[in-house]
Amino acid sequence: MTGQVPVLLCLAVLAIFGTVPKLLEESGTPAVPWIQLPFISHNPLILRCPGGQRSGRIYWQYINGSVLTAGKARTIAGPWAARYYRGPLKELKLRSRVHWDQLEIRPAWVGDSGLYVCKDGGRTLACYQVEVQDATRLHVSHASLGQGVLAKLTVPQLAQLFTSWGPWQACDRCGAPGERKRLGYCYARAASTPEGLAVPCGLLGVELPHHGPELRVEVCQVNCPLLPRPAHPPTQTRLARPGQSTELACLGASIHVPVSWQRDGVPLTRLGLLRRRGNAAHSLDPLTGGATYHIARVAASDRGLYRCLVNGRQASAFRLDLPAVPHRRRFDLGRLLAVARALVATFAALFVSSAILELVGCSSDSTHHLCY
Repeated sequence: MTGQVPVLLCLAVLAIFGTVPKLLEESGTPAVPWIQLPFISHNPLILRCPGGQRSGRIYWQYINGSVLTAGKARTIAGPWAARYYRGPLKELKLRSRVHWDQLEIRPAWVGDSGLYVCKDGGRTLACYQVEVQDATRLHVSHASLGQGVLAKLTVPQLAQLFTSWGPWQACDRCGAPGERKRLGYCYARAASTPEGLAVPCGLLGVELPHHGPELRVEVCQVNCPLLPRPAHPPTQTRLARPGQSTELACLGASIHVPVSWQRDGVPLTRLGLLRRRGNAAHSLDPLTGGATYHIARVAASDRGLYRCLVNGRQASAFRLDLPAVPHRRRFDLGRLLAVARALVATFAALFVSSAILELVGCSSDSTHHLCY
C-alpha cells in the first residue's frame, strides 16, 4: 500500500484540479516533478527519471490513460516488472526497457497514453502524463511546394486547437542542398480559460474534432564540419523480385532526428521524390520522418547502393539487387509441328523404300523360277 501512495496522490491532484501542476507538493514530501508530454506513435518514447542515474533500483509504473481514475499501477520496466501480464500490458512491457535514468518504449503506440511514474524503492522520482498522438493523422507540408500548415481551430464554448511547434532539427546533410524538419503537436486551450495553460489535445478530457500532429519540411544547406570520417556499418544485401515492394529501415532513425538517404552517392530528398511524378513508387515514410525508404514496385533500374545517415553519420547501407532469372526456352508450337512433319515424312519414306525393295526382291525370285 505504501508504494501506491505517490501514484494515488498524483491521481488525486489530477481529479481536483482538472489539469496537472508542474510539481506535486505535500507537507513533509519532497516535490515530485509532474509533467505533461505529447509523443507521436510509430516512433520512440523516452522519459527521463531525475536522479535515477545514481541508483540501479529504479522502475517504472504505468496506468492506462483511459482509466486514470480507476486504474491500478502496473510495473512495466525495471527489476520488479512482472512477467505474467497478458494482452496490451504484456505487449507494452515487451517494448519497454530502462536504460540508465530513462524509460524507452520502441515504438510507442496510441494505446500507450497514460500515467508513467518513476520510482526508486519507495520513493517517487517523477510523474508523467503522456499522450501518444496518432502518426497516421500526421499533416506533412513542404515549404518549397507551397504547402501550408494547419490553421487554428476554435470549437465554440469548448476549446481552441492549435499546433505547438518544436525547434527545427539540424540539416539532414552537409555540403549539398538538404532538408530539415520540425515536429508540431496538437495542443488545446479550454474556452473557459482563454489565457490559461494549454495541454496536449488528448489530455483536455473532452471529445475534440480531428487536429493531428504536423511535420514541416524545408530546404537547407550547410557546410560540412572538419571531422574524422567514422567507420561505416556493414552493407546488407537486399534481394527483391521485379514488381515486389520492399522497405529499407534505417537503424536509429526516427521522426525526432535528422535522417537523409542517398543512392549510389546521389541524394534522395523528399522534395526530389515528390517532384518525380513518373517514379511515384519511391517514397520516404512520413510516419517515422523518413526513417524507412519505400519502393512500391521494384524494377531493374532500382538496383544500387542505398545509404541512410542519422545526424550526418551513416547508420545503414543496403545493396538492392534483383535475383538472376534462369533462362527458359519458350514453347514454339510451329517448330514442334515442323519437327513432327519431318519425322512423319522420314517414316513414310522408309516405309515406301521397304515396300519397293520387297517388291523388287519378289520379282527376282519369280524370274529365276521360270528360267529353270
